[in-house]
Amino acid sequence: MTTLQSILSDYESNADYRETSSVTKALAFISACTKLLVKLPARSSGGGSEVEIDTALVEKQLDRAEQWVQANRSSSDELTDPSVIHPHFNDFRY
Repeated sequence: MTTLQSILSDYESNADYRETSSVTKALAFISACTKLLVKLPARSSGGGSEVEIDTALVEKQLDRAEQWVQANRSSSDELTDPSVIHPHFNDFRY
């Protein structure tokens, strides 16, 4: 199970995807945002203090990252993405 600390670490580490022009970082940032929205309650209280998380901000960052990936993903990214490689052995000979 992924801990909140590791999700926050991924979120912070990959937030610079635009500055580094990294589709890989953007995809990791999208994953971290999605996990944050699942893990974090909108409001939490305990020990006499209360914390409120702006989930709308995280959702907005998620949307922006998804749009950035759509605009910046190249065909070469698809060639290295194992989820879209469809090998065939039609011409294979031995």
